[in-house]
Parts: sequence; structure tokens; C-alpha cells
Amino acid sequence: PLWWDEAEYVIMARDFAGQQIPLDWNPIRPLILPLLMSPFVYLGLESLMRFFILLIPSILLVYFTYLLAYSFFKNKQRAFLSGLIVSFSWIILFYSYRYLTEILSTLFLVISLYLFWDGCINKEFKFKINSKYSLFALFFVLSLFTKFTSILFIALFPIALLLKYKLKFLKERLVWISVGIS
Repeated sequence: PLWWDEAEYVIMARDFAGQQIPLDWNPIRPLILPLLMSPFVYLGLESLMRFFILLIPSILLVYFTYLLAYSFFKNKQRAFLSGLIVSFSWIILFYSYRYLTEILSTLFLVISLYLFWDGCINKEFKFKINSKYSLFALFFVLSLFTKFTSILFIALFPIALLLKYKLKFLKERLVWISVGIS
């Protein structure tokens, strides 16, 4: 049995996979999760879909939480404890078995926070296209397209840059390109 929201995502995935379902799906639903699910539906591998769409992102969330905490604290014990807390968090365990966007969005957001912190705050970063800064913008946009409420985190990044670099970062062209893309 699927919840209402899960069923909508599965219906969207089946629709994207070419299986004509005589139901309309809600156009305000983000498209990333159904697009990731649709190849499994198309190939008839819906039993593997739960493993690849739900379990692997949950494991990656624990790993990137460890990396983010290590980047923050530079302490392996604190980073391990952070990963352990996330791995046994009831909310993470609860959503790890449902076709909902929370785990995937959180994963993309944690990856973007890690790339931002490690590439922009911990180091005197150079604004290059191939840097972690560019990947940070990509994962933040993925998080945004996976769950629209990720927009609430957008003020965090300019505030951190202002605290670290004052107004110096505003002169960089790539910052404005990233803002325009986002």
C-alpha cells in the first residue's frame, strides 16, 4: 500500500515511462523523483526501485553528513557521531521506506552544504567553473527541484560569504552567473 503522495509520484513515474494511466497528476509536484523512478518502471524493475531510489540515498545521506561534520569540526569522532545520529534518526528511518522527496532533497541539500563549506568557507576559494563552488550550485538546484521548500536555505549562503569575505565576493563574475542559473 502506498500513501497518497507516494501514489502520485508512482503515477507520474508510470506516466513518464509511457504507461498510459487515465489519471491526472498534480502539476505542483516536483519532477526529480518521478524522473528517477521512471526508468525502473519502464524496464519492469519496480522491485529494485526501492533499493536504488530509497536505500542508497539514505546511505549516502549518512556518508555526506559525516563529510559535512568533519568539514565543520575537523574532528573524526564528532563527524562519526553526526553520521551515527543521522543513521538512527527516526525521521530518516521513517522516510527511507517511502517514495517521498524528503530523503532525496535532504541528500542534495547536505551535499550542497558540504561542497559550499569545504570549497568556499574552509579554503580561500577561487571562482572557477570546475570548482566545488559550481557543484554546490548544481546540488542546491537539484535539492530545490526535488522539494521546493529547500528555497528556505538560500539566505544561508550569501550570509556565510558575507561573514567570511565581506563584500569582496560580489565582484566575481561566476557568483552572478551561478545566481542567474539558480
